[in-house]
Amino acid sequence: NQSISEIHPCEAVIINQLLEVASDFRHLNEYINRNRYSFETAMYVSALYEGLDVALEPYRQTLVSLEVEILEHGGTPLSLLQHRLIPHRPILRALVHLVRDIEEEQPVGSMILDKVYKASGSGVEGVGRALKQVLSELHKVLYKQLLAWLLQGNLYDPFHEFFIVRDE
Repeated sequence: NQSISEIHPCEAVIINQLLEVASDFRHLNEYINRNRYSFETAMYVSALYEGLDVALEPYRQTLVSLEVEILEHGGTPLSLLQHRLIPHRPILRALVHLVRDIEEEQPVGSMILDKVYKASGSGVEGVGRALKQVLSELHKVLYKQLLAWLLQGNLYDPFHEFFIVRDE
């Protein structure tokens, strides 16, 4: 806002960067909490929510440590916030892009897993690791379905998302 004359233009740039990070986190957090604990939520979608939540944990831990520092030392330089929070920016951006792609395309079941797998090949520092955490949660669902089918002969697929279907 140009009406705030006491903020140096460099500080305004830093504040805008921090607001973008916060906005990405808010978008992801709202997406996760929207239907996370609903009984109508499909298994792969629930796993996606859980994986995103796990991937956001380092950012949350950074916020907590910053809060402790701010409360202990009083005034906090803007550069400290930038130094601690901006490294999370590419990770949050990638997760937001993934969520938007999933909301747009509405993939079902293991197609969500495929979408995350393709995104996890990122060479950006931290992004691949975060997406592999999401992928790990999705793999849990896939492995449970495969184990039930292969070892017990049960096809557990209440939401019709498994790529193996019962022959009628």
